[in-house]
Amino acid sequence: MGVTATVVGTLNLTFITDAAGMTVGGTGTAAGTLAFGNVQMFGAAPVTNLTQTVNGVASFTISTPVDIRADLSNTTSPNFTLAATLTTADATNVWTVGGVNISSGTITTIAAAAAYATNTPYVFALTIPATEAAGLITNTINFTATSN
Repeated sequence: MGVTATVVGTLNLTFITDAAGMTVGGTGTAAGTLAFGNVQMFGAAPVTNLTQTVNGVASFTISTPVDIRADLSNTTSPNFTLAATLTTADATNVWTVGGVNISSGTITTIAAAAAYATNTPYVFALTIPATEAAGLITNTINFTATSN
């Protein structure tokens, strides 16, 4: 019996709850979720591992670190590029990952030479203007990891 197999290199990207961050739903998988819950600009009750910063009377920012990890198999690469895009562009709120604004909905590089096999914390932040109407804010951040 003849047997053949073609080995293909892979890169696995996962989202993990950071020790100082909010719980990531689906931690350790490629489909993590963050639920900030009810937030408000003034008089908010503290939420464990959620940082809230009031920016004068103009806006407030909620943020938490999330660990992102990439593991590589069956190929060589010294590091990888991590990019993100917001599924639906948001002209009202400011969405950032690792300090990089992704609100435009276009793919944006977060890290050009990220390390493999290590949990790297990136701060996820959402800045909401005081003029935003009360209600649900929801979106999806799509990540791309490309070996260098």
